[in-house]
Amino acid sequence: MVKLTSEVISHGYQYMNVTKEYELSLRGFKIINIQNLSATNDQFACINLSDNSISEINILPQLKRLKTLMLINNRIYKIEKDFAINCPFLTNLVLINNKISDFEQIDNIASCKSLEKLYLLDNVVTKLKNYRLYVIYKIPTLRILDFQRVTKKEREEAFKKFSTI
Repeated sequence: MVKLTSEVISHGYQYMNVTKEYELSLRGFKIINIQNLSATNDQFACINLSDNSISEINILPQLKRLKTLMLINNRIYKIEKDFAINCPFLTNLVLINNKISDFEQIDNIASCKSLEKLYLLDNVVTKLKNYRLYVIYKIPTLRILDFQRVTKKEREEAFKKFSTI
């Protein structure tokens, strides 16, 4: 198990990705905690922490350039409320194949005020009744959920179903 340190960050692969974002890839480093991301000096629009052993997302440091956070194939079951308060331009969050199992974690993701794309496939929460409508209701800025465009009809249905709760 590896701690995320400035040395580990310096060994990460840094490049311009296909979406023309400067990306830091720390895939497969066996990282257990998201910490010390301030050591990136806010240089990256995309940080890829996929294929690690991360179980929780805590409050992130101030990363004003961060637009995309990828955490595919981890063990994430808990997301801190307001985790992205210091990342005002976070628009893409990829949490495919983790252990998110309840709507409380969706509520915590909803604190991302600029989130447009969210990917939660292969998490237990996606199998819960009304999952898609609940996420659409909680995150009104969302345009894409699990690779499917959010439609006006879905927004209306989500509002009708959950606005009375």
